[in-house]
Amino acid sequence: MWTDHGGGGVVDRYGRPLELELHVPTPGAVRVQLALETQQFLSHIGVRIILRTSDGPTWNSRRNQHDFDIDASSSGLDPSPSGLMQSWSCLGLDGVNVGAACDPRVDSLMERAIAAKGDPRPLWFAAIRRLEDDAPPAFRYSLTNAFVVHRRL
Repeated sequence: MWTDHGGGGVVDRYGRPLELELHVPTPGAVRVQLALETQQFLSHIGVRIILRTSDGPTWNSRRNQHDFDIDASSSGLDPSPSGLMQSWSCLGLDGVNVGAACDPRVDSLMERAIAAKGDPRPLWFAAIRRLEDDAPPAFRYSLTNAFVVHRRL
């Protein structure tokens, strides 16, 4: 059980503090800000976050080698729920799924949702709930893209 035995605000188990490294690319003001917010948020539950910044190529190399505790990144997914398969399924392991999330049950739920004849939302919600229960993704924000097209097109 994780407990703050020393009273310093960081939980530990068997004398080892719960300390994670969050590797952030620079320059990247938005990611650095999100990293600082994450550090502050997790400190409230006794987790010590050590921020490590590096240039883009170094960060990308470490990310591609899965050399991180927490990945502060973004991903441009297809504009449909099926885009989740790129980053959060076994099929994405050779692509942008750098967190190596691979749960055949999640894959099955996503595949059934994509092929659903009726309302696929219950299947998508079930897949996302299972992801949240199994892997620790923290979806912090989602960009909304707007396109303006002249009516003559």
